[in-house]
Amino acid sequence: MDTTATVVKTSQIVLLEYKGIEICLFPSDKTPIHFYATCGDDVAMAKITFKNGIFDKSDIQNVLGTSPMTDKNKERFRIVVEEYLSELVRNWIDHYVYGKLPQSEKIHKSLE
Repeated sequence: MDTTATVVKTSQIVLLEYKGIEICLFPSDKTPIHFYATCGDDVAMAKITFKNGIFDKSDIQNVLGTSPMTDKNKERFRIVVEEYLSELVRNWIDHYVYGKLPQSEKIHKSLE
């Protein structure tokens, strides 16, 4: 499923990097809580869903107007989002609510 989000890669804020995939925010695109992944020119987005304040799922989607990410990289993206959800949401809040610039972190351990 494609989304209508518009992405300008030059303005991305990288939060995490795993096996060449950068999980990031795009400052002009803030709500609802979601994250992007880029790998070269390929882009995907993870929409985060909560039920009663508890994480429910991450829905990984292609982004309209961009090169679609491979299924393997989309799965890696999903794994990183779910494994690092608390940190990603904290960074989202720090950036969009408090105006802080998050620090990028490289994941060295295998998650697969």
